Amino acid sequence: MAGRTVYDLTPIADWYGRVTGIQRVICEVLVPAFDRPGAEFVFWDHASAHDWVALDGPAQVAAVGTGPVRLGDPGIAELGAGDVFVSLKGEMWEPDYIDSIRRWSEAGADVVQVVYDMLPIVRPQFSGHSTDHMRNYLAAVAPHVTRWAVYSENTRRDLANWLAGIAVEPEIDVFRLGDDPTGVDPGAAVRPAGLASSVQPGGFVLCVGTIEGRKNHRLLYYAYRYAVAHGIELPELVIVGKVGWRGTDIAELLAEDPRIAGTVHVLSDLSDAGLAWCYANCGFTVYPSEYEGWGLPIAESLAWGKPVIAARTSSVEEIAGDLIDYIDPYSVEGCVAALARLRRPDALAEAEGRATSYRPTRWADSAAAFEEIIARAGR
Repeated sequence: MAGRTVYDLTPIADWYGRVTGIQRVICEVLVPAFDRPGAEFVFWDHASAHDWVALDGPAQVAAVGTGPVRLGDPGIAELGAGDVFVSLKGEMWEPDYIDSIRRWSEAGADVVQVVYDMLPIVRPQFSGHSTDHMRNYLAAVAPHVTRWAVYSENTRRDLANWLAGIAVEPEIDVFRLGDDPTGVDPGAAVRPAGLASSVQPGGFVLCVGTIEGRKNHRLLYYAYRYAVAHGIELPELVIVGKVGWRGTDIAELLAEDPRIAGTVHVLSDLSDAGLAWCYANCGFTVYPSEYEGWGLPIAESLAWGKPVIAARTSSVEEIAGDLIDYIDPYSVEGCVAALARLRRPDALAEAEGRATSYRPTRWADSAAAFEEIIARAGR
């Protein structure tokens, strides 16, 4: 008889606000789990009970961004042989959470651990606040993980190399993220309120992503400063993203430097309809990030049929190969040249031809691949 499959929804149960990044990925790949026999959904209540609490999985996904939708009192039945525990991220600061994984593994349960990227370990300068926590967490759970799930070959290599250093030979499965614009009807796109009237369809470049150190918005800032200083005309730039870790300084420079005023526009907390308008109406997109577990805005841009300029780093080349244009993430002149080039109608048309040959991955297929990884763990 099939055992239980317990999904830890803490990353979305504890989430308040707009659903982006990891939270969006979790919501998309969970859908098949709702029909899995023996599926259960829980979250780690570190705020009050300091214990596991059962959740209504579909209701939690429907209400994501508003906090946990509870079902029961603290505590869940112990897992053992035939059961699978799926950690969709892991509470790296919680010794009792880690002890649950150890205890269930020793009782015979299988454990699937999702790793989105190895950023805190391989690029600590971009997330030093979580480096020690991630290192300690992975070292503690590694002996008890049956299968690891990642969504890029780059992350698989980073994880395998790190685990080899602690003498663990892991089973790592890679599943590709979806990028079809589910939930966003292009016909329902709405021009964002407050967007400058000078920003016109087809006449601007779009950059989507949290404004933080690793996303490398500083390159765009210096590129536009350089263009002004050298009389080079670039398209207006629309940046969509909230301010993240160590992003305040560059966000203020982008918004307040009078030399680029009227050319660079920063928007945050955009609705899906507003973001859809930006994707639908931009001429192309730019993504200068220095490190990515995947780089979903690149894939989404291509799914919208938009050309992309991106830094040649980490997992980025896995997304689309030679269908996009690449830049050195540290070259201001190279960035300016790439942006200026796509202002030319002939160059943009050629780039559009490559972009439109991209074949999006459906989120349904991504979710099915993730479920297969879980099924392999329980065999």
